[in-house]
Amino acid sequence: MEPDGRGGPRALAVVVTGVPGAGKTTLASALAEKLGAVLLSLDTIKEE
Repeated sequence: MEPDGRGGPRALAVVVTGVPGAGKTTLASALAEKLGAVLLSLDTIKEE
C-alpha cells in the first residue's frame, strides 16, 4: 500500500474478468507477484 496524502495507507484492488481460458489467472498471478500483492481467486474459494 502507498500513502494516500493524508498519512494513511492507500489500498488498491484489481479485478480481472473474462471468458474461460483467456488467461485471467495467469495474468492475475503475475500481476500480484510484480506488485507484491495478495491474490484472491475464485478458483481457490470453495462454496459450500
